[in-house]
Amino acid sequence: HGVNCRIESWYCSRGEIYFKDSDCTQAYEGSTSIPGEPHRYSEAGFCTFCDDPQRPVSIDNKYHIYNAGQLWYFYTAVQGGSWGLTGYLEADIDFPYTTVTEDGVSHNHRWLGLCGYDNMNYMKPYTGTFDGQGHTISGLKCSAYYAENPGYGFCGRLKGTVKNLHLRNCNFSVSSTDMVGGIAGINDGGRIECCSFEGKLSGSKAG
Repeated sequence: HGVNCRIESWYCSRGEIYFKDSDCTQAYEGSTSIPGEPHRYSEAGFCTFCDDPQRPVSIDNKYHIYNAGQLWYFYTAVQGGSWGLTGYLEADIDFPYTTVTEDGVSHNHRWLGLCGYDNMNYMKPYTGTFDGQGHTISGLKCSAYYAENPGYGFCGRLKGTVKNLHLRNCNFSVSSTDMVGGIAGINDGGRIECCSFEGKLSGSKAG
């Protein structure tokens, strides 16, 4: 159709439709494991067996984000070295700091900020574009008691663009001397357009 759109497969189980991207290695029925069972995602977008996040829809290498799991997938991809990814927020998201899988195990999702590290452990800024399209993300949380990043916020270090994004009820608190901000802990020549933040910023260099 003239665009680079990856066609995903879906499957139906127990009257519900699920996105199939890969098999879940921790799927089980009772005490019996189920080989080849796809991830079973909650409404928030995390697998109820293993807590893996749902992969966003990707068109022309641009990610369209509809739920918290897809946002977490985008975040981990940036943290993992894809610093220039483009993301579009397609819905308001209430981000869960903790999710619980069917085995009763709790999984925390601590938001250290969009940024990453190279193989020399040097902090790399987020260089892509994140367009909130007027939507709101609520509930992002980070508590750090020692230096993990030089900067904390929606972006740890920003050299790209964040626009049309609203953050509500977010809490970025660090006890180290690192920089803390709502949209960006460190703005390294990036652009912040039509954004707002409501929440708590705590640290020796917060603002």
